[in-house]
Amino acid sequence: MANEITYSSRIAWARGGESVSLSAGDSYTQLGNTAIGRVDYISLTTVAIDFGTVDDPAFVGFRNEAPKFNATTGIPLVQIFLATVTPVTFTIVAGVVTATNASIILDGGQGICVPNGGITWYAISTTATTPLAVVAIQR
Repeated sequence: MANEITYSSRIAWARGGESVSLSAGDSYTQLGNTAIGRVDYISLTTVAIDFGTVDDPAFVGFRNEAPKFNATTGIPLVQIFLATVTPVTFTIVAGVVTATNASIILDGGQGICVPNGGITWYAISTTATTPLAVVAIQR
C-alpha cells in the first residue's frame, strides 16, 4: 500500500449575510517513506528548523504553540517569524514589531501548511523558548 499525504487549506469569512471562502488540497502518493512531527523551541536568535530524517520535505507545517494574545490588551503575546533565508530578524519600536526577511508571521495559536516546503527554514521568536510545532513529510 502506498504512503498517502493529504494536504488541505481553508479560509472563510462571513458578515451580515455575505460570505466568501476558499478550500484547496489534494492527496499524494509519497515517493519516500519518512515524516516527522515534533516541537522545537524557538528563541531570540535565528535558528534552522530541524526536519530530522526528512531530507527532501514536500510538505511542511508550522504552528506557534504559545498563547494567542493578552486578554486585557488584545496584543499578540508571542510571534514567530519564519523564512527560507537567514538571518531572520525583527525590531520593536514603540511597541510595534517589524520583521526582516520573514515570509511567514505566526501569532500564538496560528499555523500554516506549506506545499513544496523546501529543504531549509529558519525561525526567530519575540521571546525565548517559544514552542513551535513542526511537521515535515518527505516527497
